[in-house]
Amino acid sequence: MQVLLARRRAAWDWLEAWQAGTAVAQVGRVAGRALLAAILVYAAVLRLDALTLTYGVMDRPVWLHALQVHVAVPLRALRPASVTWAPESLYPHNDGPATRYFSDPYTYLKYARQMHGFYAAHYREPLFVFVTKVWLWFVNGQDVAVSLASLLFSLLTVGATYLVGARACSRVVGLLAAAAAAIEWNLISLGISGWRDEAFTFFVAAFAYALLRYRDKPSPSNSVLLGACAGAACLTRITAVSFIGPAFVLLAFIGRPSWKDRLRYVATAVVVLIVITGPYLVSCWRTFGDPLYAINYHTAHYLTVEGRVEASRPSAATYVATKLRGRAFQTIDTVVRGLTTYPFSNKWTGFDPWSSSLGTWLARAACLGLFLFVGTVSGRWLLLVLVTSLIPYSVTWRLTADWRFTECAYPFFLVAAGGALAWLAALVGQVVRPPETRTSATDLPWQRRALFWGGAVAAVMVAVFTIAWLLPVLVTAESLRAGEDVTIMAGDRDYAFFTEGWSPAVVGGLPERMSRGAYSVIRLPLPVPADYGVTLRLNPFPRPEGVGSPRLPTIRAFLNGRLIRVFTLGWNSDRYGTYDVPLPRAAVRKGFNRLVLQATFEGATVDGAGASPPAADARSSGFSVWYLRVRPPAATR
Repeated sequence: MQVLLARRRAAWDWLEAWQAGTAVAQVGRVAGRALLAAILVYAAVLRLDALTLTYGVMDRPVWLHALQVHVAVPLRALRPASVTWAPESLYPHNDGPATRYFSDPYTYLKYARQMHGFYAAHYREPLFVFVTKVWLWFVNGQDVAVSLASLLFSLLTVGATYLVGARACSRVVGLLAAAAAAIEWNLISLGISGWRDEAFTFFVAAFAYALLRYRDKPSPSNSVLLGACAGAACLTRITAVSFIGPAFVLLAFIGRPSWKDRLRYVATAVVVLIVITGPYLVSCWRTFGDPLYAINYHTAHYLTVEGRVEASRPSAATYVATKLRGRAFQTIDTVVRGLTTYPFSNKWTGFDPWSSSLGTWLARAACLGLFLFVGTVSGRWLLLVLVTSLIPYSVTWRLTADWRFTECAYPFFLVAAGGALAWLAALVGQVVRPPETRTSATDLPWQRRALFWGGAVAAVMVAVFTIAWLLPVLVTAESLRAGEDVTIMAGDRDYAFFTEGWSPAVVGGLPERMSRGAYSVIRLPLPVPADYGVTLRLNPFPRPEGVGSPRLPTIRAFLNGRLIRVFTLGWNSDRYGTYDVPLPRAAVRKGFNRLVLQATFEGATVDGAGASPPAADARSSGFSVWYLRVRPPAATR
């Protein structure tokens, strides 16, 4: 045994000495650059192929036709057959002939052809429109220019993802994240469709890289780079101030240089930002009377979606303030989910054409990686940019739940996934190392590390409790108090409502929960004692099978221990049953109310008195619930 341990130690010493050699380090750098180049080339091939399949082969210019015919088509064998794209349809327009572009891409094309000055006042920020205008010149005025503009930024996003991962973690992490961004189907599809979201995603990632670079080495040159990335982001979407402002404020107060140097460097970045974006803001101010016209212009769209009519268009700040005053908990719930669960959960499906399980595993790795970000300085800066970049859309995602609006978060998720995989690999390496050669990731004593990570776990648990349990209850009570009907869906953050006697939520097809045990409990947060109404969507479970009249259960409904209704379930294989249950004022109390549903067959004896329903008899059957709708008292409507 001693001999084996000695040989293991000798082998490990040789491996470390070999890795420490300058020649090996040089080979590693060359290999990393070669891999990055291969990833970028493959990303370009996939995007060019997607452009060809979606918008067809262009007759002109000659260089684009040659790229599509002699590059995209022959290299199509480098991707699986499941990774493909369908041709885009033609869309009619009131102001011109039908094209393959609609919505914003069509608007960008139209404005790019009319654009006479870069800083001309317009509700569209100028940078992406200007790049589209340049591509129009390259392709002799063809509409495909807007696709080439977004394709360019899509490729740049792959490179920026690598830079962020390499700067925050390691070159390996950067390569893993860039490779994922290169093949993600949604990123490719959006990247050739002419939207500016690719450009915004690139500049958010570029700003994050410049921020990490400045943090590692505060200097005038890095300050200029940081300000330039901030200015370019604002000229793509002026809402970029949501992450630029907090970053600049923190840089002014924390960091290695003296406070005088910090202020001087941050001031340099701010001056560069003003020089780049100032002319556009002044132009909008002179033309429209509002320097933030590009932000405030879009509130009219949100009012239309909500069905509201206003005499004048409110500013974005007024729009948000109105929501907070009218529906505080609902707005807070929307913002919290828009910053956390929504932008994360709507990603990852773009890996399904490559592998049905790849996206699932990357999402799990990203969850771990985001948590591990808390433990490093670079990771905390990335979390700051990630969360604050989502603030503008977090208020309105329920109105326009478009995947592209949260695309800017994807590079950070992919870096987190790569970081988690690298951390797990390092953890395995620590296990297989000889004990005497193992190292610690930090010099902090174990007590402080335990306290730090214990606090991080506690913070995550509080956040999960708030999102999954507390906010749904507060929003439900607030809506009922305002006289609005409330629908409680099975599976949609229903933990606070479906308590005892339920199976886990089944979300395949229609979401539902099945009853279990003697009875099943639904907790209802009712703001005041009054006459409420509840509509239940129930079905027998298991479902009746065969021919003839099925034996269906009878449901006894109790509210706070009082029997309020008895009804027999029906059965229709095409739709869920609908059953109205009145909640009389005499049985309702302020706060949580206990609605108990018990399924029995005809002939069972049940006493309606008492604090809880009696146990079901041996012949009890079950049922499933899809949702319930709670109607407030008529006086509050």
